[in-house]
Amino acid sequence: MIVNNVKYDLVVTSANNFENLSLECCLNNELIIEADLISYINKKADVYVRKSPLDADVIKAFLYELDQELKVGGNAKV
Repeated sequence: MIVNNVKYDLVVTSANNFENLSLECCLNNELIIEADLISYINKKADVYVRKSPLDADVIKAFLYELDQELKVGGNAKV
């Protein structure tokens, strides 16, 4: 994900203490925002900001990526 010429790394992982997958957004290997993917069927997630303040554009871009993940899951984006 690129916001204001800054590249953020996004990864879906199961490496947490919860039963759900999570979508993580990192900058320079530092976790800044994440979402526990509660339900792909109902498009529900818990979102946690790990570093603040964050630029509103980063939050908007993350929410867009979260929405896309919940829509298509592991399916390839065309």
